Amino acid sequence: MLSRQSRLCQQSSSDNRRNIWQLRDFKSGVLHTCWQGAGPPAENSCAVIQQPYYAAATISFRLLKIPVQSYNNLIMLLQLSHFGSLLKLCDYKGRKAMASFLVNNALENNTLLPTHEQVDQVLCLIAPLVQDQPDQPQEEEDIEDFIEEQVLVGRLANLMVADSADQQYMILTTARKHFGAGGNRRTRYTLPPLVFHAYQLAFKYKELSDEDDKWEKKCGKIFQFCHHTISALIKAELAELPLRLFLQGALAAGQVKFQNYETVAYEFISQAFSLYEDEISDSKAQLSAITLIMGTVEQTSCFSEENHEPLRTQCALAASKLLKKPDQCRGVALCSHLFKKPDQCRGVALCSHLFWSGKTTESNEEEMHDSKRVSECLKKGLRIATQCMDSSVQVQLFVELLNHYIYFHEKGNEQIKTDTISQLVSKIREELPQLEANEETDQIKKHFQNTLDHMRITLDHMRIRESPESDGPSRTGLAL
Repeated sequence: MLSRQSRLCQQSSSDNRRNIWQLRDFKSGVLHTCWQGAGPPAENSCAVIQQPYYAAATISFRLLKIPVQSYNNLIMLLQLSHFGSLLKLCDYKGRKAMASFLVNNALENNTLLPTHEQVDQVLCLIAPLVQDQPDQPQEEEDIEDFIEEQVLVGRLANLMVADSADQQYMILTTARKHFGAGGNRRTRYTLPPLVFHAYQLAFKYKELSDEDDKWEKKCGKIFQFCHHTISALIKAELAELPLRLFLQGALAAGQVKFQNYETVAYEFISQAFSLYEDEISDSKAQLSAITLIMGTVEQTSCFSEENHEPLRTQCALAASKLLKKPDQCRGVALCSHLFKKPDQCRGVALCSHLFWSGKTTESNEEEMHDSKRVSECLKKGLRIATQCMDSSVQVQLFVELLNHYIYFHEKGNEQIKTDTISQLVSKIREELPQLEANEETDQIKKHFQNTLDHMRITLDHMRIRESPESDGPSRTGLAL
């Protein structure tokens, strides 16, 4: 027998649920009555009303805010069947303001959208933020307001979370259909979140590999989806963003390791190379891009030697051609001409790490330690640094290269001789006093001194810990 208090609690809970549904039906009925009284006699449910009744539109906007603030739940709002019909009575500015209001409400209350049908309904409600409208004014919008709105839409994508992996994929394809219709100016904000959610979904399928026999095929479809979506960003005349997304995809494919994952990873890195070569011309952007590409190739261990060799060779080639020599030299003071050599030198030096730390399937994902190619890269870096006309830039590059030499020497690269390190130290000491006294020179001196301190500490530890018969790197003849 239930106690009297328990029966009263159950009855109260049942009454509350009944009241909630009655209130929902009442609100839906009110919205329907308003639409019938204010709307035109003929109305297409799929189209925007081009000439709204403005008095009714104002009332409609104020009325529509009531259930939004009452529920604070976008899912409950979707159950009001006439909400969307009444929203169409508002003019463009009213619908757009309501769209922003809805998105902010969902974000503030962390309202998840767990099905693709709900995602479709919500994106239809906020259509003025997602794509151009037929009654949209011709004058351009304020760029800051536009960016803020698109960032909101991008954040909304983070609320599109399903309980199952298959449902999540359907959500992504539904959102992709809506966002893809938004035009080039919107896709840069709305599509990247979908790509990252797709990569996360691939990892989720890998976790479900014991339960789902088709997980590899589904992962293949996910990466096709990502490739198609990133390609849309390229059509929007973007380069650096899709390059980064392709590289992230290559890393994800190498870690998920589904069927044909090596082919997918190679394709994604190849696409990144194509963007680097065809679309990126700014010197700083080039250096940043090739650094990202080399870092990705270094971290990816899924390639066979057949695929890894052309990638690292292409990295070396791209690094050596970061920028061509200027046709004319206007003088030492024109830094725009002097950025060319330092970038090229740094690119070649960075490439040396790829030949040391790169991994292939043949090496059982162990670092390849190609001592000869590492030494060749560093020697080429020294030659390029020597050609710099600005003495301060030249010395700065010498110090950076010295750090690379020390790193590989400590790692046991037999091609890196102590004589070379000693000569480079002497060269830097010879050039430093000739530099003009300024803040940049002080930074170079501090960098050089920190490097020497590191070398001294390392030598002291080696003398204490190593025996004469040690197989470690020899410091004999190293002059500091």
